[in-house]
Amino acid sequence: MMPPKGQAYVCPFCGGDVTSPGVADRSGDVVAVHHTRGNDHRWQRGDLVAVRRNGIPRLKRLVALPGDVLALDGLRLTVNGRAPGDHFDAPLIVVNQDWLSDSEAEGPSSEGRPFSWWQPSDSQGRPDGGWTRQDSAWTAARSRDDAMSSWLVYRHRNVFHSLREDSIRDNYPGNVSLVRPLYEVDRLVLTANVQAHSNFGAATELPTSPWASGDIEVYFWTPDGIVMHRRPLPHEMSAMRFHSRDAVSVSADRNAEIPVTQKRPVAITAPPGTIVAGLLLERPVDYRLRRIDATGAFPLRLGEDQFFVLGDNVPVSVDSRKWGPIRRDDLIGWIPATAEPTAAGR
Repeated sequence: MMPPKGQAYVCPFCGGDVTSPGVADRSGDVVAVHHTRGNDHRWQRGDLVAVRRNGIPRLKRLVALPGDVLALDGLRLTVNGRAPGDHFDAPLIVVNQDWLSDSEAEGPSSEGRPFSWWQPSDSQGRPDGGWTRQDSAWTAARSRDDAMSSWLVYRHRNVFHSLREDSIRDNYPGNVSLVRPLYEVDRLVLTANVQAHSNFGAATELPTSPWASGDIEVYFWTPDGIVMHRRPLPHEMSAMRFHSRDAVSVSADRNAEIPVTQKRPVAITAPPGTIVAGLLLERPVDYRLRRIDATGAFPLRLGEDQFFVLGDNVPVSVDSRKWGPIRRDDLIGWIPATAEPTAAGR
């Protein structure tokens, strides 16, 4: 979906004007496929599979198996009453990568956007000095009121509307020339490198601190309420992942002290000295029908020889939303999760 070479478009990550490099004149990647031998492969939801339709091989995601019931929640697909991505780890699409090298930069640099979308805040979401930044790392400090938590809050920006604060929508960064409705996102995954302060836990370190547990807490906004992850801090820099799907609900009476909203959907709090670096916010692929797709076939129970496949580039994929269920004979094979494209010509 890349525009012709030389045409300008809006960068889906920073909102800046980008000149299209066009599509390179090269062959595609070669992917190794494990062919089926009769019925000896145990197909699983989430498998990346090669299918053949009208004599053309394609790569798709296997989302439903024989006997499964597919239904609609609005235009969202469900499999046995749950989102397809609840049955497997759906692929992730980048929402924001905090790659800024200088939080005080006045203009764009080769390192990324001119300002971070994360901001130190108090419990009401107002700017606060509780976290400091150097390069791509944030360090937790004391809040102005030591009895209160200090927050690092993600504020999402709409790159198509002058970077104003907005809710996160299901933009696909590669489809820059596609015009379509955008849907609000309600599931997020945060990955970061985290390390406790080297002296945290010593007898002299904040003996009456409200963070005496030595945990990091990550809060997410969801349509059903605020949810939270609490994890012990590692003593060495370690990658940690937080998925809103797996978080626990927070009681409603705490909402006033947690600065997350639909437009500020993630907030982090941790003991002073905690280092959080390389913040990467992603969203799982949301499998849904498009407005042009027929809905009359749902709910649909798959027969004993039927499978339902979708493409991960949901807005443009040609798949079972158009074909209907495929047969076992249409399945060429599967692509292992660890497979890497091989060099062309090998």
